Amino acid sequence: MKRFTILIDVVPPYDFFASTHSHRYKKYHFDQYDRLSGKYKKAYEFEKKVLLAEIVSEGTVKKPRLSVSLIGQSINERMVDSVRTQIQGQFLTNTDLKPFYKHCSNDKILAGLLTQYFGLKPNYPGDLFECVTRCIISQQINVTFADKVEMIYVQKFGKKLVHHGESFYVYPDVKTVSEINKKDLLKIQFSERKAEYLIDLARDVVNGTVDFHKMGFLPADAFRKEITKIRGIGMWTAECSLMHLGHRDILPRGDIGLHQAIRRFYNIDKDTGLEKVLKYADKWKGWESFATYYLWHALTDDRLKKPGA
Repeated sequence: MKRFTILIDVVPPYDFFASTHSHRYKKYHFDQYDRLSGKYKKAYEFEKKVLLAEIVSEGTVKKPRLSVSLIGQSINERMVDSVRTQIQGQFLTNTDLKPFYKHCSNDKILAGLLTQYFGLKPNYPGDLFECVTRCIISQQINVTFADKVEMIYVQKFGKKLVHHGESFYVYPDVKTVSEINKKDLLKIQFSERKAEYLIDLARDVVNGTVDFHKMGFLPADAFRKEITKIRGIGMWTAECSLMHLGHRDILPRGDIGLHQAIRRFYNIDKDTGLEKVLKYADKWKGWESFATYYLWHALTDDRLKKPGA
């Protein structure tokens, strides 16, 4: 295996440890986060070749930088550039949090969470098809079970790279999914409808009926209108996809985790109506996506601190 190291500057503030929390906390996962070394490992693909990236943080939250070691059978400049771009997109290395922090400083509750998790940035791996796949898998089931199903799905249908006895997987691409037999998804605990939704969507993308590339450049309202025409995709998936695409003003109104987080941290009575609960988001206008992500993170963190978690 060849190894090539690159350095990626990150717009501060940035807390790598906090920002990779989902990989540290998941019981089931297909990428790796080594808590002792602080090293994040993930397989990336370029032109049908799979590379392993080992990512560690250099510097500080206020002066951050990522050191990335790329490992593969062959490595060229185009592969390096592609993986660098994927990593920059996944870790939002060029995103400046300071305007968000300033905008939300008048919300005492949220401002407290911003201080507590200073430098946290959303982690958005993969393309739009991967994002939608995650949403389809997660529909109407708990997070732990969704993670388990997703891990088995990726390991069964994704490309694999083995390094030093560890296995790493690339998320199944749309062409691969278009060729899956529905029975194979049912065997790994997809419901029949979810299996149909995912395979039909993949086939529509492959034959050009659905153009995710074009859709990704649409304004938010047009995107919602187009993507919800697809069978199995509702407003929750549309909102989560818009967040994934980098829209900063998206409030996923139907997300139960967001409702629970607002009630928990703003100390709202359980009998308070949902519309009044969501009114708290008025203070985040223009930055709802990031505020939502911080609340999700804080809720997960809070639950893990409870005995038996």
